[in-house]
Amino acid sequence: MRWLLLALALLQPAPPPVPLSATFVTSTSAIVSWEQPAGVPISCLRIYHVGAEWPAGICWNDLEAGPMRVDLPGELTHPAYRPEVGDRLVLAFGMQDVGQATLGEAAVYTTYLPGIQKSTPEMRVLYLPVVDGG
Repeated sequence: MRWLLLALALLQPAPPPVPLSATFVTSTSAIVSWEQPAGVPISCLRIYHVGAEWPAGICWNDLEAGPMRVDLPGELTHPAYRPEVGDRLVLAFGMQDVGQATLGEAAVYTTYLPGIQKSTPEMRVLYLPVVDGG
């Protein structure tokens, strides 16, 4: 019976990836944000600080669906846990990692606008009159 429950647990689909954003507010503080889906019983944020052996983390039970924001205040924290460039943040729902971000990493956003076409206009020759001033 235990093997059957374990097999069923392993066959459950993984949750879809969640975009996670981590940006500096000042040189010592940062903001982490994501969109929380409904029906997630436990959400955890782990922070892998540069040079630290183990991650720091926090978990929440039954967060409401919607935009989430976590402030990482650097000025009031021990220097070993202040946000710095290269810190890796991982968001997990239950035991599944669903998003990650790195502090100081550039993010590139692409927007697609349907119905817009790029085309090269046909080439035209334009003659300009030349006046000789002499």
